[in-house]
Parts: sequence; structure tokens; C-alpha cells
Amino acid sequence: MSVNVAPVAASEMLAAVRARSTILDNFPGIGRAISGGSRLLRVQGTPYLLFYRMLPDRVEILRIRHDREDWDA
Repeated sequence: MSVNVAPVAASEMLAAVRARSTILDNFPGIGRAISGGSRLLRVQGTPYLLFYRMLPDRVEILRIRHDREDWDA
């Protein structure tokens, strides 16, 4: 019997991203400041990074990237 774990892993990653997004709602300055007014926050328990910026009325997530991704590509 073959089991595809990709949907389970994707669901777990999405849950981790949502959890970090909730934290950003309450503590928008928690991430590390980077260039251009953007901020960076690691998604705990995953190799993913949230790039976001703080706006007057909300936090805007700009992208989610794997920490081993070639950012110059």
C-alpha cells in the first residue's frame, strides 16, 4: 500500500504559516527588519520564511520562500 504524504505535509506547513500570521496580527514588529521597509519572520518548525510589511491598518505578507531557495534567480 502506497501513501502520499505530500498533502499531509502541505496541510501542516499551511497550518504553521497561518499560526505565524496570527502572531503577526498581534505583534507585527516581531520579524527582523530588512531592506525597503520589509520584515522577515521564520515559520517555526519549517524551512520557510515570511516576508511582510507593516501598513497602517494591517500586515501584508509579500511572499513565502524556502530558506534554501536561490533568491537571485
